[in-house]
Amino acid sequence: MGLRVRDHIFISYRRDDARGASGRLYDWLRIGFGRERVFRDVHSIGVGRWREKIDSALARSAVCVTVIGRVCLGFARWER
Repeated sequence: MGLRVRDHIFISYRRDDARGASGRLYDWLRIGFGRERVFRDVHSIGVGRWREKIDSALARSAVCVTVIGRVCLGFARWER
């Protein structure tokens, strides 16, 4: 049984308040590391068994980047 190489990047985000920021991050990471090495749900899953695809992507990932927006942190109510 060989060792699995963990050289991917997994992007986790809340759709309601971090979709735009995570999309820009996804674009830049693909440029730097290659499209096949960056996972972001909507762009990477496609049709089918989404739970298995997410689990597999996490298992291949060396890092999980979590994007948290203002709503999640509670700052939305303090908008200017």
